[in-house]
Amino acid sequence: MSLFLSVVLLMLGLYQVYVTLNTFKYLKTEANRNVSYFMPIALYSGGLMALMMIGFGLWGIFNL
Repeated sequence: MSLFLSVVLLMLGLYQVYVTLNTFKYLKTEANRNVSYFMPIALYSGGLMALMMIGFGLWGIFNL
C-alpha cells in the first residue's frame, strides 16, 4: 500500500510541475491587466507543492 501511495504522489507531483510550467508560459505570453495579483503566489505554491509531492513520493519508493 505504501508503494502505491508513493507512486501516486510521484505522478501527481509530475503533473503539478507540468501544469505550473504551462500556466507560467501562458501568462508570460498572454497576460494582461485582468490577471490576478495573486498569480505569482499561486505559481510559487504550486511549484513548492509539486516539489514536496515528488520528494515524498521518491522517499516512499526508496524508503529513505
